[in-house]
Amino acid sequence: MDLYMLINPVLFWMNYSIESNDRLPLFKTAFKALKDVSLALPPTIDINIHKIMLPILQRVSSHLSYSPPTLNMLRFLEIVLKEFVGSDYRSFFAEFALKLAPHVQSCFYEELNSVIQILFEILGTMLDT
Repeated sequence: MDLYMLINPVLFWMNYSIESNDRLPLFKTAFKALKDVSLALPPTIDINIHKIMLPILQRVSSHLSYSPPTLNMLRFLEIVLKEFVGSDYRSFFAEFALKLAPHVQSCFYEELNSVIQILFEILGTMLDT
């Protein structure tokens, strides 16, 4: 119970920071805090950063179905996607990449290259298995 008293405010600030373009530094801080807490916990307590971030990534994926990614969305993806390299969510990211693909030609943000590279790393592990 005490753990949730610690985690819930971090989750609140992380979700709050995603709602506005100018809050990316706040997101980075909250995300790092969540990762640090999850690493400091004993192995018997499992806080899965993937399961926490997946609903947010699903919202991004839904957005990509009808609109290109925004600059801040790409910056967010640069931070979060690195955590999924080698994960068991590769099929989700295969679908995610298919939704991103139509926007590649019209999206000129430099961050797109980094996001695509990370997606290749995630999907590359799928080819290895």
